Amino acid sequence: MIALDGSIASIELIGSARAAIGWRIVEPFFVGPEAQAFWCTDYRQLRFGAHVTGYRIDALEWSAAGAWAADSFGRGGLYLRLGVNARY
Repeated sequence: MIALDGSIASIELIGSARAAIGWRIVEPFFVGPEAQAFWCTDYRQLRFGAHVTGYRIDALEWSAAGAWAADSFGRGGLYLRLGVNARY
């Protein structure tokens, strides 16, 4: 699987972007690396990690990711992202 998503605001230089690649190594989900960036006028954050995507329970599809994040203020640390989509 390949996932690309992003957003940008028209009022300022504010946005986000994410790219992930995954392989179905074990049923029923995809596993792989991801990179994510957030930015605004005076702040930036970069994330590099691993994700698990596409685990389905009925109409809900779950995803999770985690690893390392660093920002333009010189801080760094672990991050965790959880997501759920409803499919009808």
